[in-house]
Amino acid sequence: MLIRLLTLSRRWVSWVSIIIAMCALGAFIAWHFGTQMNRFARNEQASLIQNAYAQSAITAVTHLRSAAQSPDIITHLDRIDEAGAREWLDREFGNVQARAFGHRAVLVTNRQGVVYAYRHGSPVLRSEAEAIAYQAADTIGAARSGERHNLRERDVSPDAYGIETVGLDKALRADAHLLNIQNEATIVASVLAGRGDQAYVLTAFVPIGKRRLEMFDDVLALGGLRAAPLAASTPIGKDSLILHADDGQPIERLIWTPSRPGDALLFGVLPAILVVAALLTALLSAWSIRMRGLRRRARLNGNRSDYLANNDELSGLPNRRRFSQRLNEIVGVRRCQIAFIDVDDFKSVNDTLGHGVGDDLIRWIAAQLTEEFVEAHYLVARIGGDEFAIIDESPERDADTLGGKIAHLIGRTFRVDSLALSLSLSAGIAQSPEHGRDAVELMRHADIALYDAKAGGKGRYVVYRPDLGEKIAAAKALEHRLATAVHDGDFELHYQPIICLANDQPSSMEALIRLKSDMATTPDIFIPIIERLGLMPALGAWIIRRGFEDSLQWPGVHTAINLSPLQIQSPDLLDIIDQAQAEFGVDPGSIMFEITEGILLNRTDNVRAILQGLKERGYKLALDDFGTGYSSLSYLGDFIIDRLKLDQSFLRGGRILLERNSTLVKGVIDIGRNLGIEVVAEGVEDAGDVSALRAWGCSHVQGFYISKPLPLEMAVAKLRRIMAQSTSRVAVDAGIRTWI
Repeated sequence: MLIRLLTLSRRWVSWVSIIIAMCALGAFIAWHFGTQMNRFARNEQASLIQNAYAQSAITAVTHLRSAAQSPDIITHLDRIDEAGAREWLDREFGNVQARAFGHRAVLVTNRQGVVYAYRHGSPVLRSEAEAIAYQAADTIGAARSGERHNLRERDVSPDAYGIETVGLDKALRADAHLLNIQNEATIVASVLAGRGDQAYVLTAFVPIGKRRLEMFDDVLALGGLRAAPLAASTPIGKDSLILHADDGQPIERLIWTPSRPGDALLFGVLPAILVVAALLTALLSAWSIRMRGLRRRARLNGNRSDYLANNDELSGLPNRRRFSQRLNEIVGVRRCQIAFIDVDDFKSVNDTLGHGVGDDLIRWIAAQLTEEFVEAHYLVARIGGDEFAIIDESPERDADTLGGKIAHLIGRTFRVDSLALSLSLSAGIAQSPEHGRDAVELMRHADIALYDAKAGGKGRYVVYRPDLGEKIAAAKALEHRLATAVHDGDFELHYQPIICLANDQPSSMEALIRLKSDMATTPDIFIPIIERLGLMPALGAWIIRRGFEDSLQWPGVHTAINLSPLQIQSPDLLDIIDQAQAEFGVDPGSIMFEITEGILLNRTDNVRAILQGLKERGYKLALDDFGTGYSSLSYLGDFIIDRLKLDQSFLRGGRILLERNSTLVKGVIDIGRNLGIEVVAEGVEDAGDVSALRAWGCSHVQGFYISKPLPLEMAVAKLRRIMAQSTSRVAVDAGIRTWI
C-alpha cells in the first residue's frame, strides 16, 4: 500500500509542481501587465494635462483672433488719443477679455511700443504696460513678424485641436506660449490685428491658477488636480509631473489621483494567484513532510499496510483482526483466558460532550489499559467502538486476578475542560479450555459474561458460567416484552407532589413512568433498554401528551415532565410539544420540563435551539439530579434554569446529617437563592429532613415522606388532602406526619 501511495504521491507532486510553475508564470504576467497598464494610464493622463494647457493656449488665441477681426477695435486703437476711445476699448475689449475669458491682462502694441493695456479689471499706466510687454516680447515679435525665438513651438492655427474656425481669418499671424510669469504658469497669446506697418499685436495673459485647474480636473476626471511647489513630495496614492515653461524652466508640480486600471490585476488577480501558489506550495511542503514521516514510520514498523491491517488507528492498540489471529493461534494449544471490556455509558459521553471528547476518552482508556497490563503475557486490543479485549497467556491464568486488575481502573478520573469523568468499566471473562475449545466459542462466552456484568449494574466483572445463557435469554425476553408494551400502550404515569416550604402548599406534580403489567420492573431498568431499542421517541411523545392531559386535573399546580437526552436531541420534540399544547389548551407556564446535567453539556446548536424554543414558548426548565454525573456550575449562566433538583443521594439514609453532605446541600441552596432559582431537595425521608432543609432556606421538598408516586386518581386525592391540611405552617408541622 505504501508503494502505491508513493507512486501516487510522485504523480501528485508532479502535477502540483506544474500548477505552481503556471501560477508563477501567471503571477509574473499579471504583475507585468498590471504595472504596464498603470504606467500607460499615468502617461495618458499626463498627456491629457499637457493637452489641456495647449488647449488653453489655442482658446486664448481664438478669443484674440475674434477681437482682431473687429473693425471697431482697429478704429478705436487708431484714435486712442481721442476722447472716448480708451473708455470704449476698456469696455468692449479689455473688460470682455478679463471677465468673459479670464485673461489677467491684455496688451496692444505697435511698432512704436505699447498702445493700450488693461489688467485686473482696470487700465494700466504706460510704465507698467512696458514691463508687461517685456515679459511677452518673444511672443509679440513672433506674432508681428514671425521672428524666430528659443521658445517651444506650439501649433496655434485655427485648425489646431478641432477649434471652430467659422468666421476666423486664418491669415492673422499668432503665437502662444506657456511661461513662468511671477512664479505662476501663464499662457501668453499674441495675435496680429490689421495690415502693414500700422498693424497692432493683441496680447493676452491667461494665468493657469486654482480655478482653471479645477476646470481641467472636471473635464478630464483626474480626481483632484492641483498645483504644488516644485520641492513638494508626491503623497501616497497620488501621481505628479513637473510642469515646464516653453523656455524649458520648471514652473510647478502638478498632483492628481491617477487612474490605475492595472490594480485589478495587481490587487485582484495577482494576490489570488499568489495565494493559490502559496497554498499549493504549503500543501506540497506538508505532503513532502508527511511522506517523509510515512517512510520513516514504514522503516521503523515494517510494512505500513500490514501495520494498519493489524492495529487500531485511534488507540494504537492491536485491532480485532490481530486479536482473533493470536487467539486462534493459542486456543487448543495452551491454556489461556480472555476478557471483553466495555466502557459504561460511553454513548452518553458522545451524545452530550461530542465525538471529539469520546475519541479522547478512548485514547486515554487505551493508555490506562496498556499501563495496567504491561506484562508480556498480556495482549490488549480494541475490538470495537468502546470495546476492548485482553488475552492472558500467563500459566497461572487466574480469572479473579485478571478481573481485579480491570476493576483497579474503575473510578479513575478523565478530565476534559472543566469536567471530571469517573471511569466505569464492565468486563466478561472466559477461560480455555473450560469455557471454549475454539476461539469463536470462547469469544461468545466472554461476550455473554460481559452482557451479564452490564445487566447487573455495570462497573464490575463476571466470569462465564453455563447458567448465564439462561439469563441472557431472559434479558432478550424482557426486551421483547418492553417493545410490545410500547406498541400496546402498557404504560401509565404516576405522580409525586413537590411541596413549597414557603407556604407548605403543593407546587408541582412530577410525572413518573411505570410499566402497568409489571410494577417491579422500574424505570431505571426499562428506560435504558427502551432507549437501546430505539423506542424512546415513541414513548417520550406518549408521556408528553398524557402529562399535558393529566395536568388539567390540578389547576394552579405545575406538572413536571422528564425529558431524556434522546428526546432533547430529536428535531421533532418542539412539534410534539406544540401539538399536545394545542390539543389540550394547557398554559405553557404550568408545565416544567426536567432535564439532566448531561443535556446542558451538549453544546450543539440543535440542543440550544430546542432549550431556547421551550423558554420562548413559556415553559419552565428544571435541572434534575443536580450534584451527580457531570456537575458543573458554568452552564447555569448559559441557560435560564428555573429549578434545581438536589439529588436524593445527598439526603437518603441519614446522609444529610453528615457534615460534608450538609455543607454541600447548604452550598447548593445558597447558589439557587442567589441566582433566583428554586431548589428542590429530593429523597426527603422524615420530619427531621424537612426541618433542616427549612432552616437552611431550601424552597421545596419531595420524597416518600410527603407521598409516594401514585396513579392519577390516587394522586389527585392525595393532592387535595395535602392542600386541605396545609392551611398554615403550624398545621403542617403538626400534621405532616399524617400525609402518608
